[in-house]
Amino acid sequence: MAERNGVGAEVVGLTAGAVAGNVALEEVYAERLRRVDPTPADLTALAEAYAENVIEDAAEVIAALQACGYPVWVVSGGLADAVVPFAVWLGVDADRVVAVPVRWDADDRWAETAANPLAHAGGKSRVIARIRAGEPAVLVGDGATDAEARSEVRCLIGYGGVKSQPAVRIVADGWINCRSLAPVVPMIVGRAGHPKLESSGHAEVWARGLTWIEAGDATGGCPRPSVGR
Repeated sequence: MAERNGVGAEVVGLTAGAVAGNVALEEVYAERLRRVDPTPADLTALAEAYAENVIEDAAEVIAALQACGYPVWVVSGGLADAVVPFAVWLGVDADRVVAVPVRWDADDRWAETAANPLAHAGGKSRVIARIRAGEPAVLVGDGATDAEARSEVRCLIGYGGVKSQPAVRIVADGWINCRSLAPVVPMIVGRAGHPKLESSGHAEVWARGLTWIEAGDATGGCPRPSVGR
């Protein structure tokens, strides 16, 4: 979206520091939005770009986990106008997507939008705490806010298949270093599988994930929890 609006290099620099955890998210969130100044059409295009560049097996992983009884949520510091349609496209119910709504009617829309808790350090942890409501939860993520939320979940699976963030890898219980998210399934449901995988037609993505693990492209994992979030 930044490239589309001619400010790609500027926004890449701001984003890199926040993702790596070197700069507080709230220090750059509003500034990035002011420089890009996206329109609703830009966010529709962004949702489409998310879908075009989706990580391999993402939708299949979500479907497999849901079939095994694990409710899947998306918690993102991205803008809801783009994140929600993308998450729904992946198979997540819109009511289980928490992202940052744009305050289109505000005098300073980007300052108001950036006031959302998910645009601040600690915001993702608080949202996850509210969602899980005391139930065990597993978090899959690749950025500093995910590392920050480690204490709020039973297990963190770090994803480094696009860009490896040391802040995440250090605290992650499981680590994925391939282009696919398939290892998430055996990491959560167990390497022995789950009875509902075969009956629901999702055993294949579990098997692909196990193959990545056996090849050394994914390590660690989570103690198998009772069904949570």
